[in-house]
Amino acid sequence: MASSLSPNFPKTTIYMPPPLAPLIATMPAIRSFPDRGDSHPYFHWREPDVEDDNISAAKEIKRQNRRNKIQHFVKRCLPFTKLDPGGQPAANLAPPQARPFRWMISSYHTPEEYQAARFRRHSPWLLLLRCMLIDLSEQLESGLGTSTCWRDCQVQEKGEIKFLRRMDSCGKFPQLKWGRRIVFSEQTKDEPRWLTGRWLIVAYLWSDSRGWLETANVGSLLSLQSAFCIRAYERLSCLNCTRDHHLKYRQFYQSEKVPDKPERLVTLFRHNRYYFGPQPPPIPPDTPVPDELSKQSRLMNKEAIALLYTPSKKG
Repeated sequence: MASSLSPNFPKTTIYMPPPLAPLIATMPAIRSFPDRGDSHPYFHWREPDVEDDNISAAKEIKRQNRRNKIQHFVKRCLPFTKLDPGGQPAANLAPPQARPFRWMISSYHTPEEYQAARFRRHSPWLLLLRCMLIDLSEQLESGLGTSTCWRDCQVQEKGEIKFLRRMDSCGKFPQLKWGRRIVFSEQTKDEPRWLTGRWLIVAYLWSDSRGWLETANVGSLLSLQSAFCIRAYERLSCLNCTRDHHLKYRQFYQSEKVPDKPERLVTLFRHNRYYFGPQPPPIPPDTPVPDELSKQSRLMNKEAIALLYTPSKKG
């Protein structure tokens, strides 16, 4: 089912949304997590909507503001509590703003000898890299809009190494027993915990050895050769709803390795506002590809690869 896009698309399959009627019966049994499946464990894994650490920081600051108000009320209105009545209540702290990410690129990495589906579950380590962007075209063409490589912007506090319970991986990855989350982002000078910038990159690394995981360098594991699958998603409204909690990530691009073949298999998906439902059926290969989707695919084939896998100049 090859499509005549350009020489950059040797093998391309286009999918279209299924009708709405067959989906209604399957809605209760289907969940809408974009890159959750057989490609990686579920342990120590966040949904893309809450990937930005500013969201959790803002919730904590709002809770602290509420505690300050309650404490001030107790001091002023309940004199028998033996607390210093004090003066004015503590000033409300301004929470950080969550960044409006609209695009996500997910790449999956293992050692090359374990990339076949039948060997993947025995891999000694597995890496999921998520790249969150606000404007895909602009940021890929300009290299994230910053002169600093994203590999040099690692947040100092690495995620805690946690033990991988068997039910977290559903038995699909019996070798992987430990996991860690590592964040790359620009940060504010006044508040080191607050993240800023128009991009966010998060690495989820799982391993069979805690000692190896403590010293593992994400940058040394990343390469196009170690990536057995690359997917891209756009955050769109479902059923014509514009509220944030109705926005879901829908896949529009996938590039995966094919056994015993040098070329990667590129698959394109039409934008589907019905985010629940089974995999859409293929359409005839001579169906024209929309210009916007064709441009996004070219960016994913070149600029996205260069952005994710170009090593840092600092080494």
